[in-house]
Amino acid sequence: MGHVVHLYFPPPWTGKSITLDDRQRHHLEVLRHQEGDRVTYTDGEGTFGQGLRIGNSVERGTEEFRILDRAGLVLAVAPPPERERQRFLVEKLAELGVDRLMWLRCRYGEGRPATRASEWAQTALEQSRGDRLMLVDSILTPAGDLVGWAADSSGVATRPAEVFSGGSSPPGSLTLLIGPAGGWAPTDLDPGCRRFSMGERILRTETAAVVAVALALQALRSARTSHPE
Repeated sequence: MGHVVHLYFPPPWTGKSITLDDRQRHHLEVLRHQEGDRVTYTDGEGTFGQGLRIGNSVERGTEEFRILDRAGLVLAVAPPPERERQRFLVEKLAELGVDRLMWLRCRYGEGRPATRASEWAQTALEQSRGDRLMLVDSILTPAGDLVGWAADSSGVATRPAEVFSGGSSPPGSLTLLIGPAGGWAPTDLDPGCRRFSMGERILRTETAAVVAVALALQALRSARTSHPE
């Protein structure tokens, strides 16, 4: 069986078919996708379907709703100043399955949210064959408005293996805060934030974000397994 293309179609869906947009049609042409070839598709909210390409539409087939197997994960990041670094960050977080990306306003932050971030999240969802679209905020939120785990490059905080354990029961959601290259200012973080170390090396913002998400997802799924409903 050849490669099966995965597509994102915003809800709601009506009728027996869903129309391809210009980007999707071009993508299928580049892949030499043929009439009648199989596709999979999602609404970005948990529904996963299998269908066939018929003309400029996808004929809907079997569909299922996939329950999220972990608590929610929110990543709050000070945007890197360069557009390509932001794109890398958005794409990798969307591929990993982060539920929401918030951009942080910090004293030493210089970046501004890219206008195409939501589009990058959509293409990453299709590439990774996911079933939930990462929501991307378009504004900067003051870091002091959020409480969660804050990455710290000082090396004096919690060991990575101990982070995000959820205590005796799995958390309902988890928020990770990743600061700018200049680090956290004393007034940036809410006193309720718990800091964790990313090790002895000082990582780029996008590198720290990917590492932190990988650790968090592992811990969240372990918590789900240890404390089934």
